[in-house]
Amino acid sequence: MRTIDELRLQYADLMDQQADPADGPAVTTLAVDPADPPSRTALRTRLTDLFLQQHDLAAVVLTAGEDTLGVVRRDALQPDAPGAGHTRSVPGAQPMPGLPTRARAQYYVCTDAQCTASEILLFGGGRPPECPHGHGPMAEEE
Repeated sequence: MRTIDELRLQYADLMDQQADPADGPAVTTLAVDPADPPSRTALRTRLTDLFLQQHDLAAVVLTAGEDTLGVVRRDALQPDAPGAGHTRSVPGAQPMPGLPTRARAQYYVCTDAQCTASEILLFGGGRPPECPHGHGPMAEEE
């Protein structure tokens, strides 16, 4: 089972940390099961489908039980939107124009089903990191 903080870290690249999670006519919620959370790719696909089905939907509030994980805005999933693909999780940060060309975040998780260790690397390409709990090399999550 993942903690709320682990889920926030896992999905940080999708969420706008500055967004207000207040409900409105163009906002809906999507529950994430902390006991069996979807991969980042599966969640991105689910959110994309949701935005495609509801054209007036501006944002989705991700929840886990009673806790709010964060807000995913429509433009975070549209690769052609200005600044898409750049993090919105740094307070006060402004996105760079265009798509990123050199850096790619690589997300690694422990291969032991009971372990919740994870690592995020930029400019990877070498060997995967080792689990800090001694479970061996971590697996890259797509």
